[in-house]
Formats: sequence, structure tokens, C-alpha cells
Amino acid sequence: MTFKKDKVWSGKDIASYFANKGTTSTGAKCTSFNSIDDLLAKNNEPITNVVCSWNPGGWAGSADPNSDKYNKHGHAMLISRIEDGNVYFMDNRSSMSVRNSGDRHLVMQCMSVQEFKNSYYGPKMKPCGITMISK
Repeated sequence: MTFKKDKVWSGKDIASYFANKGTTSTGAKCTSFNSIDDLLAKNNEPITNVVCSWNPGGWAGSADPNSDKYNKHGHAMLISRIEDGNVYFMDNRSSMSVRNSGDRHLVMQCMSVQEFKNSYYGPKMKPCGITMISK
């Protein structure tokens, strides 16, 4: 999968980019869903390669656009797998990322679907896009 290099990407745009494409350059199908619950209801586990995007201010931090903690670009993450009621993912905004010599290294995380929803959904944190990429 490749992104156009002439565009500045914002996290909020990644899931919709793939959903609007319909297929990737390698022929994988891109299917959009309204929510994690919608994704789970319409697919059998295991579910793999799910891109989630959040709007600016729709992530941990301040909802006030004038705050220095306001997330002005939105956020995106890849869920590697959902299986047996668990969500496996890596997230660069998570406390589970590890810093070594100033570099951030991601650690695979596992949460139940309910824990994931409790952590990543809320009044200001609902994903604005959920797209599954599958062959």
C-alpha cells in the first residue's frame, strides 16, 4: 500500500482514504464500517488489518483548539487482529510505547473488545473512520 507523496497526511484522513479507494494497489479490498460493533457484526473472527482514524480533538488531550495539548491532526492506528474477543494493536500515542535513546518503539498490545472501546471511545474520542483491508 502506498500513499501519494504530494499530500500531507493527517491521522483523521487515513481510514477514509482507503475506504474511498475501494482497493489498494496490491488488490486488497477496503471496506468501511460505522463502528467496531458494526465491524464485528458483519465479519467472522479473526478480523485483520483494520485502520481506525480519529478527528482532531477526538483523541486524548484537550478538546480546546487553543490548548497546546490539542491534537490538530487527528490520529490513526492499525488494529492487527481481532480474535476471541481480543483486539491486538500498536499505538504510538499509548503508554505502552517504549522510549530508548529518545526513539519511540511500539509494543503490541492486547485488550478485550470492551477494554478497547472503554479506552478509545468516549464523548470526544469516537473514531471518524474504520476501514478493513482484506484480500
